[in-house]
Amino acid sequence: MRIEGMVFDMDGTLLDTERQYIEGYVELAKEWGLELPKELPYECMGLPREKVRQKYVECYGDDFEFDKFKSEMMERLHKLWERDGIPVKPGVPELLDYCCKMEIPCAVATSTSRESAVPMLKKAGLLERFASIVCGDEIKNGKPNPDIFLEGARRIGVPPEKCGGAEDSRSGICAVHSAGMTAFFMVDMLEPDKEIENTADYICSDMFKVIDIIEGLNS
Repeated sequence: MRIEGMVFDMDGTLLDTERQYIEGYVELAKEWGLELPKELPYECMGLPREKVRQKYVECYGDDFEFDKFKSEMMERLHKLWERDGIPVKPGVPELLDYCCKMEIPCAVATSTSRESAVPMLKKAGLLERFASIVCGDEIKNGKPNPDIFLEGARRIGVPPEKCGGAEDSRSGICAVHSAGMTAFFMVDMLEPDKEIENTADYICSDMFKVIDIIEGLNS
């Protein structure tokens, strides 16, 4: 199947921020005197905010102040990004250059709110590289539902079956697969297991590999 459009997750796929989120959650939980289950941050990867909230409430009880916890962690990350910038994953600029050259339109599909996602992409120098950005607060059904990827494909005017979708999370790659797109799983914090291997069409260590695959599919 030819790839005529690309839809990307943001954190952990375009931006090298997933590790920072997980480390932030772990560090803050210790300061709050909480024992954070090792698997919890990984289970939350790619999920919309309300689903993340549900998981933390299930773990710590109905009186857990998730909004305060999340806001404090994000405040620390924003200070880090102001100081050091937002890191971009290897091969991202090159893949976006390739897509531009080959006239393959690109969109972002992120569970992050527009209020946060747009400044992050701008600070990373990527905002102008995308024809559209679809955010978690604009979609009724978040990942692992396919809605956000279907909307990304709609906005760039390419049928989902002719799009590639790149994701680094379990919920995200399920969303790409359910959308009928060619599914690229980007190895980041989460190593692919059998479920991911059976869901993804390709397992990629970086975006340079994605370029090679698209070239092969489109040749």
